[in-house]
Amino acid sequence: MELHRVPHPIFNAAVFVSPPRAWSYTVCLAQYLTLQSLSLLPVHGATIWIRSEDTVCLTQYLTLQSLSLLPVHGATIWIRSEDTVCLAQYLTLQSLSLLPVHGATIWIRSEDTVCLAQYLTLQSLSLLPVHGATPFFVSPPRAWSYTVCLAQYLTLQSLSLLPVHGATIWIRSEDTVCLTQYLTLQSLSLLPVHGATIWSRSEDTVCLAQYLTLQSLSLLPVHGATIWSRSEDTVCLAQYLTLQSLSLLPVHGATIWSRSEDTVCLTQYLTLLSLSLLPVHGATIWIRSEDTVCLTQYLTLQSLSLLPVHGATIWIRSEDTVCLAQYLTLQSLSLLPVHGATPFFVSPPRAWSYTVCLAQYLTLQSLSLLPVHGATIWIRSEDTVCLTQYLTLQSLSLLPVHGATIWIRSEDTVCLAQYLTLQSLSLLPVHGATIWIRSEDTVCLAQYLTLQSLSLLPVHGATIWIRSEDTVCLAQYLTLQSLSLLPVHGATIWIRSEDTVCLAQYLTLQSLSLLPVHGATIWIRSEDTVCLAQYLTLQSLSLLPVHGATPCASLNI
Repeated sequence: MELHRVPHPIFNAAVFVSPPRAWSYTVCLAQYLTLQSLSLLPVHGATIWIRSEDTVCLTQYLTLQSLSLLPVHGATIWIRSEDTVCLAQYLTLQSLSLLPVHGATIWIRSEDTVCLAQYLTLQSLSLLPVHGATPFFVSPPRAWSYTVCLAQYLTLQSLSLLPVHGATIWIRSEDTVCLTQYLTLQSLSLLPVHGATIWSRSEDTVCLAQYLTLQSLSLLPVHGATIWSRSEDTVCLAQYLTLQSLSLLPVHGATIWSRSEDTVCLTQYLTLLSLSLLPVHGATIWIRSEDTVCLTQYLTLQSLSLLPVHGATIWIRSEDTVCLAQYLTLQSLSLLPVHGATPFFVSPPRAWSYTVCLAQYLTLQSLSLLPVHGATIWIRSEDTVCLTQYLTLQSLSLLPVHGATIWIRSEDTVCLAQYLTLQSLSLLPVHGATIWIRSEDTVCLAQYLTLQSLSLLPVHGATIWIRSEDTVCLAQYLTLQSLSLLPVHGATIWIRSEDTVCLAQYLTLQSLSLLPVHGATIWIRSEDTVCLAQYLTLQSLSLLPVHGATPCASLNI
């Protein structure tokens, strides 16, 4: 090639002749770049040929490109940190397998367009385009051999650049997604592997089915997420309780199904109960000491054979109702209801197969909960009742067996008939009890005298009947006489040395053929009167009366 030069007035440099014929020149790339460095850019018609050993910086290369002077593939492009390319230029370099090093700056114009593969390559080089760039998805099916990691996919998503469903998403253990992003992946059947981290924001919202999928993958969102339930959602009991523990209770339309291996604490169970979501019978209910149930809830548990342990607190509302068997079960667990509870007694006769021990019965009684007469009261040797309680039992034809202990309080009151029943059972009350006697009461003499020895004298209306085997001392007999309670003739009067009778009393004894033994003292009052036969009888017994006695005027001595 021959260059025509003319002297430059200053630099004495070569200049290019202006005639068009001059542009038949051909230069190699090295020559061209030398020309360029001298601000001697050729016009577009020049031919640039590039050798494998030629090297250009990126800026030089792009200048060549703008002149439609693309080098052949063997040229080496080196990139300086100050080099800048637009996205279209970068992608052209990429198509020529001329990827720049990382230091280059890629700037993107709104008119730039990339396919998904190109976009992801940019992303892998930390060269994310600005939002104005338009990615396009190559239409042939082969284009969907694209594979992206989850982080790449989510970047696409954040730019509203979701690929069609055929793309393959692969997930690394270090990938992190927010809950909303995760659910979008799920809706596209692009579930991440278990290693991915799901983080939830307070504004995230999931339906129950989505939530449970997260749970099954051990990807539970934080508490701020909102769970909404649809009527068609179905959860097993264990899933439901997890929702409950997160304060994420589904609406009432959800279906709860229970498996035999499900376990709930009592508080959880009662929440299920309040939602009409009773688990099947195979579920295990475990109860904590802090659990609290109302009586109705407790009895429902009992009917399901789910009795709580003793630490549970049973509180009873005034509207609660229990049958006797239920009440006694509560009592046996030291869970006595408050007084407002209403026990009811099942009406069919079979219901009265109920059996209570005396202590249970008396507790019922103290709560004004007396069972009807058909109940069976059984009494243990360790049972103890006060007299009033005992007599109530007696009035219900519920006499305890002999082993029971009857203790009597000073305020206890019994009628004579009740007292004597106690006596016949060897259950004599202590002295403080009050015995009251009704006109219809009847006692034998022995019973009467026992009452007397306890300072429990009956009132005058009682009937004393005397059996042939009854025996009274003289003092007792005279007390009977003073109460107009003369015994029948068969009674035996025995007289002690300390007995004292007035003459009138003595003669009454004599008229009944009840002569006392010799040790009795007869004292005679001035108003006493004896007939001679009586006097002589006294005398024959060495019982001469004192001088004040008046012999009967009809005496014939």
